Amino acid sequence: MSRTRNTSGHVHATTIATARAARHRCARLACGLSHGTLRDLDAWTRYFREAEIPVLASTSRALEVLRADEDNVDASMLAEVIEADPLMTLKLLAHVAGKRRSGTFTETENVTTSLVMTGISPFFNSFGLQPTIEDWLHDQPLALRGLQALLRRAERAAHFAVGFCGAPRRHRRGRDPSGRRSSTILPRC
Repeated sequence: MSRTRNTSGHVHATTIATARAARHRCARLACGLSHGTLRDLDAWTRYFREAEIPVLASTSRALEVLRADEDNVDASMLAEVIEADPLMTLKLLAHVAGKRRSGTFTETENVTTSLVMTGISPFFNSFGLQPTIEDWLHDQPLALRGLQALLRRAERAAHFAVGFCGAPRRHRRGRDPSGRRSSTILPRC
């Protein structure tokens, strides 16, 4: 493991502790995968519904601005903010999937549909002030830059997916562009 040293040559204990904690979280996830605990969609949904997932700082700020004007906010305004952040998209879709009653087959494959099903006030009640990746990774600039690069690639792939929705019908398989965008951007994060 690479150790960061300050000017006096001492190892930054917080950097090492943070790296160890991240390594332990990854090991627990890998252990769960190898033992089959995350073998189906329901298991993954439970995992992401219970996990604390940070979002982009810009998303957290934008949600707080919208929260202050909640009475004038609609699903499309919220969707615009959420769709710009794959991590917030993941949080919302996992939340809605967890609220779905068993035997209910209502599809919520995109952010706007999920927000309409949830409601604006219940959304703000369920999602308070969001933790940010910039805060989580403030002492790990390489990790932050790597995650930001990953998010840019995911966004680019999502744009391609939406573009493919304009292809002839035989290539689309009936999905709307926003659903194609969500399904493209999430697996890469």
